[in-house]
Amino acid sequence: MSEFLKKFGNNIRKYREINNYSQEKLAELMDVSLTTINNIERGISFITADNLVKLTTILKTTTKDLFDFDETPDGKYLGMIIAKARQMNVEQQKQILKIMQTFE
Repeated sequence: MSEFLKKFGNNIRKYREINNYSQEKLAELMDVSLTTINNIERGISFITADNLVKLTTILKTTTKDLFDFDETPDGKYLGMIIAKARQMNVEQQKQILKIMQTFE
């Protein structure tokens, strides 16, 4: 298993968990088998281009995020914050920004 596939699979797992999806639910939403999701997350196989597009829509993320392998502690949490913020409407994002600005 390549290091690239392992890191990519870890990112898929991270964004799947952020969205509170089980592997089974993600497989159902993508119309693929549970084995396919499991193999991708474990770095055994890679995702097709069509399924990558589906995945980014379902997980409310971008291909850039899925291919960002920043392993610093900051990168992990920053990615999670960004993923959650993408799921919010503009008013919610403004509220979060105001909260974050209190830390300056």
